[in-house]
Order: sequence, then structure tokens, then C-alpha cells
Amino acid sequence: MKEFNASVMLEGCTGVCMQMLLFRFSQLMKEIEKHKDAKPFLEPVDTKAFPQYKKYIKHPMDLGKISSKLANNE
Repeated sequence: MKEFNASVMLEGCTGVCMQMLLFRFSQLMKEIEKHKDAKPFLEPVDTKAFPQYKKYIKHPMDLGKISSKLANNE
């Protein structure tokens, strides 16, 4: 499976374009976080409860981390 590369997709998108994208992504994340089935995905997986998690998931990314990255323009 080919890895997604956002930087290639966003080439040429600067200033107002980037601000609009970040704003919209932030709105979408708020909607996703409010969804009735989002609760298990809002925080990182408890690796003490699921010790083999890191064996299968190399780059964990929960919704909280995604929101944080958006807020910090990462």
C-alpha cells in the first residue's frame, strides 16, 4: 500500500489557502470527536492493557493527537 504524502498534495497551498484548510480540518475533527462511537479513539491505546499493540501499530495516532497537531499547525 502506498504511503499518503500530504506535503505533495499541499504543494502551492500557502497563506489563506492553508488557513482555510486548517480551519476546515479543525471543524471536521470536532464533528468526528462528538460522534457517538468516537470515545475509544479519543485517547491513546493503553499499552499496559494491550501489550502487543505496538507490535502491530508502528505509528499510533488517536483523535486527540490529531487535534493537537492541527492546533499546533503540525
